Amino acid sequence: HETRNYVQVLGEYAARLNYLDAESFAKLVDQWRRASATSDFGQFLVEQNALSEFDLARIQREIRLATLPDSSDRFQVVRPHARGGLGEVFLAEDHQLHREVAIKQLREDHISDEDLRQRFFVEAELTGGLEHPGIVPVYGLGVDRSGVPFYAMRFIRGTSFREAIDTFHAECAAGTDRGGKLAFRKLLGHFVATCNTLHYAHSRGVI
Repeated sequence: HETRNYVQVLGEYAARLNYLDAESFAKLVDQWRRASATSDFGQFLVEQNALSEFDLARIQREIRLATLPDSSDRFQVVRPHARGGLGEVFLAEDHQLHREVAIKQLREDHISDEDLRQRFFVEAELTGGLEHPGIVPVYGLGVDRSGVPFYAMRFIRGTSFREAIDTFHAECAAGTDRGGKLAFRKLLGHFVATCNTLHYAHSRGVI
């Protein structure tokens, strides 16, 4: 029963994303069943050159996006924190574990763009799979009541590296930086730590 549901859902998404029409998909299902139907149906489609590995991964991400749990009751947004090209970050309260977290949510004007939804989901999965002191840990992935995807992560307080550099140069220019060498070494230490974090991400296939 679960296999039939998976095949049906995969077919619906393949058609919606214009990868396969209904007639071609039905023929492939018949071939797969006659071949014993013990192999993974998605991989069977790739082996038959009906889908590429990339297309299959995209369909599977769409299916996972459609089945994300409604986590809106767990997290309560407190205030906006930052806004980027793909998403918006909010400070929120985690009612389940009683802690403050950062919520990154797909921007409202991107909700209907399937490519950007895919990018957001890939970003959440990749970030969640990286474990390093320089990478913010991801706590969970879900959707709000409107179906907008988001992921929760640790909320980090402090200044940005750009702000720290600007402060250092401003204090040097004003002659108020008494510990200039020490402050420079501290900045350099942060830069090296960032490079080490990027090296770790690259070693995990993230570019």
